[in-house]
Amino acid sequence: MNLLQLIEQHFGGLKKPTLNELRAGLEALSLTRDKISPYVTEPERLAYGRHVLLRTADVEVVVIHLPGHSKTAIHDHGSSIGCARVIEGEMLNVWYELDRGGYPEPFMAAPVTGGECMYAPRGQIHEMRNEHEERIVSLHVYSPPLTGTKAYLPYREVLDFVI
Repeated sequence: MNLLQLIEQHFGGLKKPTLNELRAGLEALSLTRDKISPYVTEPERLAYGRHVLLRTADVEVVVIHLPGHSKTAIHDHGSSIGCARVIEGEMLNVWYELDRGGYPEPFMAAPVTGGECMYAPRGQIHEMRNEHEERIVSLHVYSPPLTGTKAYLPYREVLDFVI
């Protein structure tokens, strides 16, 4: 069975899954670099490659490719929850909370290495960073599919933009 068939088998029938169900599905895939490499795309509009492998009314499965020394925008996931598994590389997951002015301030960071999973509970604001030369490849599962996501700029970047 190829990767797309496995993803359909583990995620295609899910209805309103929990974070634990998303993680169980990711772990059941037994992902390797070889299995996922045909689906890794280079960045185009974003600082990272993004390839949707499955999208149903309840689940979206996406391969993320974060090149060396790059990062995502600081963002939330709208009304979605999610779980991701790093297949290659080491990601730094940085969590933010909003200050009184509504600007994101980091409050915690944790490395996520190959084979490890990370959760994205509803309402989480975070940024994924690649602080190394080697790329990061990860598989992300969201429920429901991502809509209404918001990107945040730190106050210093807003100030730099205005001045």
